[in-house]
Amino acid sequence: MLKLKLLCCGFCALWGLIGMALATEGLPAAKGINPCMQDGKYRAFDFWLGDWEVYGKLDKTGPLYGHNSITRAEQGCLIMEHWLSSKGSTGTSMNYYDGTIGQWVQRWVSTDGTVIDYAGGLIELAENKQAMQLVGKIYYASTKKQPQIRDFRGTWTPMDGGVVQQFFEESVDGGNTWKEWFNGFYFPVNKHKANRIEAGID
Repeated sequence: MLKLKLLCCGFCALWGLIGMALATEGLPAAKGINPCMQDGKYRAFDFWLGDWEVYGKLDKTGPLYGHNSITRAEQGCLIMEHWLSSKGSTGTSMNYYDGTIGQWVQRWVSTDGTVIDYAGGLIELAENKQAMQLVGKIYYASTKKQPQIRDFRGTWTPMDGGVVQQFFEESVDGGNTWKEWFNGFYFPVNKHKANRIEAGID
């Protein structure tokens, strides 16, 4: 009888372990085990994180184009962009390292229906510097833009003083020639000012 009880207890313990394994299957990784915060390929775009004022010229004499908030999400696996132009229009993008293609991806959509979908990674510049460059397509919802789908290229370059240059180009001839679409210089702002901007105070 004692052997039978011990055998039953053994089976109960085994089924308990199996039940625990099934219950935890598919749950997120344990806290502290976070590849997106550990692996360098997920951190390549970190230089763009922050709250920014975006000007048309490096010396700030150009127009203030708007404000941009770039934040981490999903434990560092996603970078979210929230753009507010000086004219009041907005746009949002999702940025992440896509392991299925081994590249960084950005998917942007704005209030006028413009969609940008492109991918790429770090490129080498002079003096051992790097920039993030993504290449893909832009789609214009307005039929006044012809063609509505065009080749598109974006380059983000870290500069001295914590400034980041964002340079966009588009092509209507399959990438043979490129035309400047946007050129802005990101200047970091402190969190207090960023909160006032978001609240519409500044």
